[in-house]
Amino acid sequence: MSLQNNIEKIINRENEIEKLLVNPSLLKPTELAELSKELSEIKLITELAKQKDEMVKELLDLSEVLNDKNTDDELKQSLPKNLAT
Repeated sequence: MSLQNNIEKIINRENEIEKLLVNPSLLKPTELAELSKELSEIKLITELAKQKDEMVKELLDLSEVLNDKNTDDELKQSLPKNLAT
């Protein structure tokens, strides 16, 4: 199983837990505690995964600008040097 698949499973689990926690009165105290603990454990992973996705999208967008023949040379020069390669 790929890393991306594992990340997607964790994100899906985060969504499931958040839906369950919307109505905490429907949960037993032990279930509430377990779900809250699990959510706090996976939150960092999901936040980092979302940041990674945003960064990849931004890099793809910038790469598209760089490779566009209609993009102004001055704009290309203003992009970070490590993107120009």
